[in-house]
This record gives sequence, C-alpha cells and structure tokens, in this order.
Amino acid sequence: GVELVERPLFGGAMSVNLPPRFVDVATLRQLPDTQEVWTDVATDQCIVVEILAHDDSVQDQGSAAYYFEDIAACNDASGPAL
Repeated sequence: GVELVERPLFGGAMSVNLPPRFVDVATLRQLPDTQEVWTDVATDQCIVVEILAHDDSVQDQGSAAYYFEDIAACNDASGPAL
C-alpha cells in the first residue's frame, strides 16, 4: 500500500491523509483563506480543498453540481462539465 501522512487543514480544524510526496502550496505562494492546496510536482497532481458557504436554497440532490458550477464560475473556467 501507499504510505500516507496526516496533514492538518485550515489550522487543524480537519485533516487529510496524503502521500508524503505532496507539498503544501501555501509554503510556496499565498492562497485564499478558503483553500488548502497540495501538489506533487513530479506527477503534476494537485489536491484542492475548498470551503464553501452553505446555501439553504440548494437541495441536497443538486448540491454537488451547484457548488461545482459555482467554483468554476468564480475561477472563470471555460466549458466546465461534470
């Protein structure tokens, strides 16, 4: 199996287990307070954890699509698709 290391997120409010090769991007550049980004430059892999605001008008069954489209729009993505 792959060795995993527990990494704190958002000041330790939660954590994630990642392979040790992943580097915290916040040590390389400034990130928004709502993001945690980890990268493995050797494989061009990236893991992004984004904190989103709860929207009471969104039904549970449509929440994944809603928040995906919201993040895509905020990042000026062209042609996002699920």
